Amino acid sequence: MLLSMKERLTRPLLNDTPSETAPTLSPDGRWLAFVSSSDVYVAPYPVLDRRFKISTAGGLGPRWSKDGHELIYPEFNEEAQWMVRLMTVDVLPGQGFKTTTPRILFELPGRDLAFYSPLSSFDVTRDGQHIIGATYDPVTPPPPAAVNIILNWFDELRAKVPIRR
Repeated sequence: MLLSMKERLTRPLLNDTPSETAPTLSPDGRWLAFVSSSDVYVAPYPVLDRRFKISTAGGLGPRWSKDGHELIYPEFNEEAQWMVRLMTVDVLPGQGFKTTTPRILFELPGRDLAFYSPLSSFDVTRDGQHIIGATYDPVTPPPPAAVNIILNWFDELRAKVPIRR
């Protein structure tokens, strides 16, 4: 749906069906990425008169890089149970919309990057060097390798730092 802030009216954005979810505008505002029937598409905004299929094996909530030159989306790896691939395509400059073939950025256990369909649960940092995401399992640091216990530490402190009077 598209909500006009000025007119306070809504209208369908795409087909407005439950299978069209996770819309996200490119940083320059010219393209709308979204999920339809478990695949990632891009359409010109605001006309939305055609669509380009991006994913080749399904996909969930896409995210644009901050410069708009890359589109990243997760897909489930059907061959390896509970594995998720973060896929990426480069958006090629020029008229129209052209991309490279999708390629794997990362493959990780599904519990390491949570997906809240139809919402996206990750984002790309401004410099494009990191992906921030929610996880199903809390990430906790490992326990210390050793614990040192000092007995009579106050006596040792007095021996090293005498009291001045």
